[in-house]
Amino acid sequence: MGIGAEHSPVIDRDTPDLRCTAERTIVDLQGDGPLVSLGRYRYLSARDPMPPQRHATLLVLALPVRSDVEFNLDARVVNVVPGQVITIAPGTAYVTAGNAQPRGELFWLVARVGAGRGSLDEAVRQLADGSRLTWPAPEPAADQLGRALADPDDHRWTVTAARRSWCATVVFDLLRARDEEDAGPTRTVPPGVRRALAYVTRELDRPLTVHDLIASSGMSPTQFYDAFGAATGTSPKDYILRAKIARARALLADPDRKITDICYRLGFSFSQHFAEVFRRYEGMSPSEFRRVILFVP
Repeated sequence: MGIGAEHSPVIDRDTPDLRCTAERTIVDLQGDGPLVSLGRYRYLSARDPMPPQRHATLLVLALPVRSDVEFNLDARVVNVVPGQVITIAPGTAYVTAGNAQPRGELFWLVARVGAGRGSLDEAVRQLADGSRLTWPAPEPAADQLGRALADPDDHRWTVTAARRSWCATVVFDLLRARDEEDAGPTRTVPPGVRRALAYVTRELDRPLTVHDLIASSGMSPTQFYDAFGAATGTSPKDYILRAKIARARALLADPDRKITDICYRLGFSFSQHFAEVFRRYEGMSPSEFRRVILFVP
């Protein structure tokens, strides 16, 4: 008997689905390592459910970005929220639960579980061990996968190599995040860093400097840099820019907002600087990003 969709027969397949549509972008990652494919869908409305599937050797890592997604895994319903990852191990029959694929955005990364001896092969095997289905994904994961899909029709070997490198980084980061989640909290965020993070959230719509964060923390610059890096895994400047670009992505989804207005609202003095920063993190310009998410030709 099948699962989900709602009781359709399970399709056993061990080859990647590489079919693209206007709303689904997929790139082939197959080469010397275990990476197989990377995909993303962006649905403005619910779609028909995908058929139940099962893979003998393929691991699927799914990261919803804009809405919750319910999966039916061997008749067990698992809800995944934005900011989480779910692992679908080889041999697991899966489908989106209910009668439709929900609107929103979701990334999926497929890797083959095999006997390779490389560190990436080992990371894939560990992610496929079934010890945990879901856990919080590192904040940069979706950004890196989006960057890898920025220009899916560019098949130059340098671009393909960079794409695989970004995806490999995500695999390692997801494994590390799972291990940290299993181990429980190993450190606390110092009060000064918490004040600085709250300050970024509160003042995101104006120009922000690292000096502002240091002042809000009440710490010395040396103490702040060390504590901030240990707590967040990145620099204060990078954290500020990532937060602003994340806000920009949400604002760009509103077609009535002018890009220049978004630029100034987020505290950028020049639209050219805003575009440069946005491209650095998203792999495309703000206008290109808007065309993609709004399906404007």
